[in-house]
Parts: sequence; structure tokens; C-alpha cells
Amino acid sequence: MDVNKRPVYTYERIIPFKSIPYWVFWIGIGILAFSSSEIIVRAYNEKGFLPFLALRCIMSIVWAGFPITLTWLSHGFFDTMRFASDIFWSDAAEFEDWLERRQKRIFTFQSGFSKLIALIVGISVTATYSLGGLPLHNTLPIIYFVITGTLLSIMGGQTVYIIFDLLATLAELTRKDAHIPFFRIPHPAITRLQNYYAVAALIMTAGYISLIVAGWQSPYGLFNPGVITWLSILAFFPLALFILSSYQIHLLMSKIKQSQLEMVNKQIQSLFQKNARKSGTKTYDQLEKAMTIQTKIQSLPEWPLSFASIFSFLITAATAIIQIIIPLVNALRP
Repeated sequence: MDVNKRPVYTYERIIPFKSIPYWVFWIGIGILAFSSSEIIVRAYNEKGFLPFLALRCIMSIVWAGFPITLTWLSHGFFDTMRFASDIFWSDAAEFEDWLERRQKRIFTFQSGFSKLIALIVGISVTATYSLGGLPLHNTLPIIYFVITGTLLSIMGGQTVYIIFDLLATLAELTRKDAHIPFFRIPHPAITRLQNYYAVAALIMTAGYISLIVAGWQSPYGLFNPGVITWLSILAFFPLALFILSSYQIHLLMSKIKQSQLEMVNKQIQSLFQKNARKSGTKTYDQLEKAMTIQTKIQSLPEWPLSFASIFSFLITAATAIIQIIIPLVNALRP
């Protein structure tokens, strides 16, 4: 892998015109998806879908949003890991090999597990709304919306897998020995890692909110059992990504802090023994200064708190709470 260039992955590789930025291409696909759906439902006078303009707009936005978002997350992961590489790896070649393998595993369909989850989610979502009855009467519109709906669901399933693998990757980093300069807490690499996961959780939350709006604007309605079931299952993924990633970074910061405390404490013990054998002003002053440094290290934060993380927590928690409220409201309806 060229260390000076990001690798090109799934939603960039399939672009036929390499000179076009990936986000321009996928916005074009979103516009094409909306236009084609409009042509089909109007040509066949499908009244079941004609009133649901907002739903078709959301589906078109998702057609552009999924590839753009996942590509951006792939680029962000690459840049974040390269920025943090010095504190986790002493061998540059080993890191480059790890990064190439890990990025392919997370953000492409090369992993068998990613294919499995994407297909399970895609087929399950398609079965849910198909068994509930499609508000369509003609063959071509039915085929069109089943195929496009399945493809979007598979993209959603890939997103679910990405959440799992991002958390697994962070857990792996937490188990490594981080080489942080003394008293450099919080380190910029740790902060950048924290912000990447916080922003990823926000992006997943935005995607989930689009699903809520899509369910609300769909022919089935927000209180349809199938819609509620899927929204309930997916509601806690963004919150889980935020909470579990924050906890892993907390463990990492705690381990770094503990290692630096041990360094200072060894010096304190040595100075204490020296002072006990032969009391002297110089030794006592050194001991006092070392103890002051230890106190300052003990006061350093162990939780990754920043504006991005706090904002991410509030938004992800709010969406999970809303999803708890929706079934309750449905249950209390007369």
C-alpha cells in the first residue's frame, strides 16, 4: 500500500469515471433514483406510492448518503489510524500491513462476516415489508422497489457490521501498549481517536433518524409492528457505538495514566529509601517534587470528555429514548 495515499474501496471502485469525486457520483445516483421512481409510479399510476413523495425523497437521499458516509468513514479511519500509529506501533511496516488488512475487513465486503450480516439484514428487512404487503399493483414497480429496497437494506446491514468491527478494532488498540510521552495526557492521537468515534456515532444517529422519518412517511406508518420492530432493534446501535467506544478509550487513558504513575512512584520509592538512610534537604526536596508530580498525574482525566463526545452522547441517547417512547405511545393508543 502506498503510505502517502488512501486506498480506494468499495463505493469508489465501482465509479466508472475515476476523475469524478465519489460524492458527486453518488449524489447523481440519488437524483437518478428519485427520477426513476417518479417515472415508474406515474407511468403506472401507482396510487399506493404517488402520495408518498417524502418517502421517495428519503430513499433517494439514502442512495447517496450511504456510499458517501461509508467512504468518508473509511477515509477518516485511515487518517486517524495513521495519526495514532506512532503511539501503538514501533514498526512502520507492521502498522501499514495491519492498516491495509483492517481497513479492507471493516469497509469492504471481503470479510465473510460482513457479507453474512449485510445479507441477513437485507433479506430480513425486505421480507418484513414484502410480507406486510406492498401498496403496488403492477409488476415493474413491484420489482423496482423490491430490488432498490433490498440493496438499501444490504447497505444498512453493512453499516451494522462496520459498527461491530470499529468497536472490535478499538478494543484491540486498547490492549496494546501505548507509548505516550511522559505527562502528555490527553495525547492528541487519543483525542483524535475519540473524536472519530464520536462523529461516527453522530453519523449513525443521523442515519437512524432518516429511518424514523422514512417509517413515518411510508405506506405502513410508524406504528406498524414490522417498522417498530426494526426501529427498536436499530435504535441502540449508535448509542452502543458511543458508549462502548468511550469506555474503551477510558480504559486506554487509565492504562496510560497508571503506567506513568508507576514510573513516578518508582522514583518516589527510591528517593524515600535514600532519604530514610541519610536525611538531607536535597533528597527531601526531590522527594517532595516527585510526590507533587504524582499528585498532578493522579488528577489527570481518565474519561474522554469533549464537546464532540458530549454532543454525541446527548443526540444518541435522545434517539434511543424516542424509540422507547414510540411503542409506548402505540400501546396507549385507543
